[in-house]
Amino acid sequence: MIPFIFINLKRRTDRYKSCIRQVGEQEFDMSKVYRFLGKDARTYDVAPDEWAMFTGADFMGDARIRKPIVCNFLCHYEIWRMMVDEDIPYLVVAQDDIIMRNGFMYHLSNVLRYLPDDAELVNLGLPEQVPASRIQEPTGRAWFTEEVTPAVSRLNPIINPCSLCYLLTLEGARNMLDYAERGVRRAGDAWMNDYCIAKNIFYASSVVLATHRREFGSDIFENSA
Repeated sequence: MIPFIFINLKRRTDRYKSCIRQVGEQEFDMSKVYRFLGKDARTYDVAPDEWAMFTGADFMGDARIRKPIVCNFLCHYEIWRMMVDEDIPYLVVAQDDIIMRNGFMYHLSNVLRYLPDDAELVNLGLPEQVPASRIQEPTGRAWFTEEVTPAVSRLNPIINPCSLCYLLTLEGARNMLDYAERGVRRAGDAWMNDYCIAKNIFYASSVVLATHRREFGSDIFENSA
C-alpha cells in the first residue's frame, strides 16, 4: 500500500480524530498512515526565505488571509520535499477535513492500475461539487471533459478540487517543487490547478473518492489569527 499523509494542526483534535476513525474503517495499512503537523498561522513564524516564495502573489494584499494561505502551502511543499528526499514513488496527501467514500482503497488501487503515463497529480476529491450526503452516489460526468483511462478522467478547468485529497507521483513532487521555487502567485489550490491545466494533466479519479466535512469550518478563512 502507498503511504497516506494527512495535514492536521495540533489544536484541531476534532479533525485528527475524524481522520483516524475513517482510516480505521477503510482498508488502510495503519503503519503507512501519517499525520503531518500543519504550520499554524497563529503560532508559526514564517521565515524570510519562505515569504520570498510568495512575492507578488495575488493574496498578499489581504493581511487577514495571507499568512494562513502561506502556512497551508508550505505544508504541501514540505510533504513534496520529503517525498523527493525519501524517494517515495507514490503518496496520497489529504486535508484533515476529508470525508472518504466507502471502498476508498479499492478505487485508489484502480487509479494506480490505470494511471496515465504523464500523470503527476491525480485529484481524488471534489469537495465543492459533492456534499457529504452524496459521497456514495454515482459520480457525475459533467465535471470531466474526457475519460483518459478506465479509472482517470480529465477535469473541466472550471472545477476546483481544493487540494483536498490527491495522489502524487515522485515526478510530480519534483516538478512542483521546482515550479514553486520560481515563485508562487496564487493560493495553493489555485496554483496546483494552474500547474496541471498548463501541462494538460488536470486529472481526477473517475469515481469521486472524497469530499469535506463542512461543519469543521476553514482553518484559513475562519480560524486564522
